[in-house]
Amino acid sequence: MLQFVDHSAIDQKARKAIRSHCMKGKNAGKTITRRSRATSIRKGKQKAPGKAAAISERLEVCSALRNIQRFIDHEFSTLPFSAELSPDTRNVIRQFFLVVSDAVYPHEYCNSFDYEHSMWVQWMTGDEAYFHLMLCLISACNDFYLLQPKSSALALTHLTQTFQLLARRLSGDEALSELTFALVIGLVIYAQLRGDMSSWRIHMRGLSRLVDMKGGIAQLSDPILLQKTCRADIDFALSAGCVPQWRLEEIRFTARYPQNYTAPHLPVAFQNLQHTLRSIANDVFSLADVLDRSSPQNKMGPVAFQETLLALCYRLLQPGPFSSPYHGSTLDYGCQMGMIAFLTTLMFQFGRRRLLHHEALSSRFRSFVQGYHQDISNQEGLLLWLLFIGRLSILSTSDDKWLIPRIAQEVGNAGIVEWAGLREALARFPWIASLHSAPAEQLWIQATKRI
Repeated sequence: MLQFVDHSAIDQKARKAIRSHCMKGKNAGKTITRRSRATSIRKGKQKAPGKAAAISERLEVCSALRNIQRFIDHEFSTLPFSAELSPDTRNVIRQFFLVVSDAVYPHEYCNSFDYEHSMWVQWMTGDEAYFHLMLCLISACNDFYLLQPKSSALALTHLTQTFQLLARRLSGDEALSELTFALVIGLVIYAQLRGDMSSWRIHMRGLSRLVDMKGGIAQLSDPILLQKTCRADIDFALSAGCVPQWRLEEIRFTARYPQNYTAPHLPVAFQNLQHTLRSIANDVFSLADVLDRSSPQNKMGPVAFQETLLALCYRLLQPGPFSSPYHGSTLDYGCQMGMIAFLTTLMFQFGRRRLLHHEALSSRFRSFVQGYHQDISNQEGLLLWLLFIGRLSILSTSDDKWLIPRIAQEVGNAGIVEWAGLREALARFPWIASLHSAPAEQLWIQATKRI
């Protein structure tokens, strides 16, 4: 049996909260029979004979159907879940899939991901463990979005059920099934949302063990499951400050762009990078350019978008800034850190709120840009871009006390006096106007108050 399902995080107080939560609503779910609107319409028909009455009846029926459809007619309204769910709960599940799908596959740049027919929804309706896992993640996402410091009793209830059911799977014939992988990935995501590095590390070890027992990462045949496994690997590496567990050569992801696409020219700073990093820069600049040109008729496919993003992350992190700080020149290192920061702005967003934080990456980036590096300062616009893209990605409001004065200083040194001039300077580097320009302008406004 695989020993990585950890119940130790659920203490006596949490178990008491779970029991209290489970006793709530014991009388809920009773059906109250009311006369339907359709019945009222049929009765009204007897009192209003004739053509006008028939037209009126049809209009009322259509209106009633539209009202009903507005509340129940969506893809989750009739799915056979393993427990009885209210229409409100079904709608919450639907909203969760919509929000998370858009956070992972942003609609501004990606065609819609067909989650309705995905195995994730099928598993939720056909497997009790996955059902509890998804309800746990829904509750955790709500806590995460509202910045709640502790897991809710509801999340812990479903987490306990998930642990128990997963333990049975791991000791049986389904230990290496795709569903088991999905359950462990879900536990990784839960620990990540809670910022629980200890549990996150335990579940990542479990995921790695499953991959080894499967025969290697290349043995995961489903492309979406493979992407989610690799995404868990990348997120953990960025937060823990380590090299990813798997190598791009094993996964064979590639950057994917439109046919006959011509890559943009690199600015001088990136032309001076060592060969391997310059090759990666070509693809990062290409991704930024493709997404910046996105339109409703011209978007990337969701699978191609994630594959490109993951391929670039693996290339930048192996060897990465965590395995060998200041690998090569400081120019190489600064550009490498800037490109990683840029990619994180595409990894997970609620609207335009960036809530996932990669602590190890933030610490390395902060230490680097707070120092003085002549070969960075000598490159026109590079340091300004690093300061802005860093604040939009991996730095936070707590950094503003030193970051805003530094931006003001660099803007003054560059002789930039208008936002339009700064926007043009930033756009010479990896930049997506629809994503980055609005928050960058707010930083500019704060900085100009100090000039």
